[in-house]
Amino acid sequence: MGWKKILKKVGKAALTGGRIAASFDPTGIAENVLEALKGAGVLKDPAAEAKAREILLEHERAMAALEMEFIKEVNATMRAEAQSGSWWQRSWRPMAGYTLCAVVVNNYILVPYLAKYGVLVITIPSEVWVMLMAVVGVAAWTRGKEKEVRIQSGNK
Repeated sequence: MGWKKILKKVGKAALTGGRIAASFDPTGIAENVLEALKGAGVLKDPAAEAKAREILLEHERAMAALEMEFIKEVNATMRAEAQSGSWWQRSWRPMAGYTLCAVVVNNYILVPYLAKYGVLVITIPSEVWVMLMAVVGVAAWTRGKEKEVRIQSGNK
């Protein structure tokens, strides 16, 4: 069985999902996939393992290039918003972060101590929590990636 067929069996979705997981694992997915293939008995030959490693590393390079393009697009959007003449367009991301912070401080720091004085828990539907966490998470992630790129290019 050829390597292309094996990788198709593993599936593009698995490799893409692995790339997402690799964001949290600096070693990437190549070694994890190779170990899984060896454990399943698919890789028995050292030459086949070397070929699989080459294919997987090429895939990781391609995914990293796509990820970099995505980050560039997000950064361009954020820069355009920051330079906008509209206060609302410039400020919606920071405001979402401040709002989330205020709710967390209220619900988990102030309420336990000040409930007897009338401070109430701010009830937020779970969908709104997810939206706020997504906005803050994406903003923090893209900002971190932007800094990482700047450091790697030698600009601090």
